[in-house]
Amino acid sequence: MIGIAVSVAVILIAVIFIDITLGDHEGETALVGLRLSEISFPEETPVAMIRRGGDLMVPRGDTELRHGDRLTVIGQPESTKAQRLQFASGSHGLE
Repeated sequence: MIGIAVSVAVILIAVIFIDITLGDHEGETALVGLRLSEISFPEETPVAMIRRGGDLMVPRGDTELRHGDRLTVIGQPESTKAQRLQFASGSHGLE
């Protein structure tokens, strides 16, 4: 019999979840109708989930954003704050 050793390391870091509801601010309204792949999200702040009506969606590049969608973005506190300001200002890195 061969024994296999398994070790697990848990690293705790500060992670922030923010919700951005499309249509709340003028800059966010510009995202309506775009696919996620058309927007430059920083690598360190991915969109983890989209709430549309009563449904939860795992986002993909071809997911088209609609008015009222709630995007949940995760990341470090400074990254998520910068992401929210970027969307609210309307400079969201359209490709």
